[in-house]
Amino acid sequence: MFLLLAVTVTVVGLYGADNKPGTFAHRVTGVYDEPVYLGSIPLEAGLKPAWVYSVRGRLYVNYFDREYVDIFTPEGKRKGRFSTSLKVGQGGPQGMALTGNRLMVADFKNHALTVFNPDGKYLEAFAEKPDKESFIPVGVAVYNRVFYVTDVKSGGWMAVGDDGRLITAVKGQKESSMEFPYGIAVTEDGRVVVTDPKGGNIRVFACPGWYAYSLPVREAGMLNPQGIALDGLGRLHVVDNGGNRVVVFDNRGYYLFKYGAERLLGPSTVTVDRDKRLIYVANTEKGSLEVWGY
Repeated sequence: MFLLLAVTVTVVGLYGADNKPGTFAHRVTGVYDEPVYLGSIPLEAGLKPAWVYSVRGRLYVNYFDREYVDIFTPEGKRKGRFSTSLKVGQGGPQGMALTGNRLMVADFKNHALTVFNPDGKYLEAFAEKPDKESFIPVGVAVYNRVFYVTDVKSGGWMAVGDDGRLITAVKGQKESSMEFPYGIAVTEDGRVVVTDPKGGNIRVFACPGWYAYSLPVREAGMLNPQGIALDGLGRLHVVDNGGNRVVVFDNRGYYLFKYGAERLLGPSTVTVDRDKRLIYVANTEKGSLEVWGY
């Protein structure tokens, strides 16, 4: 287990309990330290955030029962909104990931992967594999310019090039089976980690797609693992929707700690801004984004 030297991080002018600008400092000494709560970003009334994704100084947020994605600054100021619907009344944006100038959005209802530029301009969409087999995407992650996408139909996941070319498809089977593959993340050494809220599991696969092991979900007291993200210390943050918290595992898959129980209600997904050392959680039932620093 590695430890980092002590470092003080100051976040200026971001969030406060009263949603006014404030200054927050938190001290991180290693992977065993819990994140520090910084505040909340309220969203438009009536919206329930489904997925939140942080990249290049932007926050992309979509919502349950809505067909669009909002673009925010890291401080929570909305800068834009774009539609993700391929057919009016049938869009269902879920996971998002960006590489180069291609933002891929999983459209759960249309059973398609839709590609936009970073500002939300539609580029193209993919709705089937080369063998004409369809898929039902939910979560999306990116690693070395390759998109990793969970596929509910096959009970597994796919690796897709940034040009839409299918690289590999991994179907759930036997001990690696998944009832509803949801969130997905890729570690620095290329392991693929997939949450399965319906089956109550978190599966880990080696680079070629071989099943390796499962994270200790039950030992950590998790009830419904959903969104997942990797922070700059190599830790995996997994949203426990049923437990109203985030559970953290180290790079080897060992349980570390949990946080957020006093703030979260029905959370769905999590994302990490590694440059600013910020963690955003989609606090679905409260209609907000909760923010921690590490």
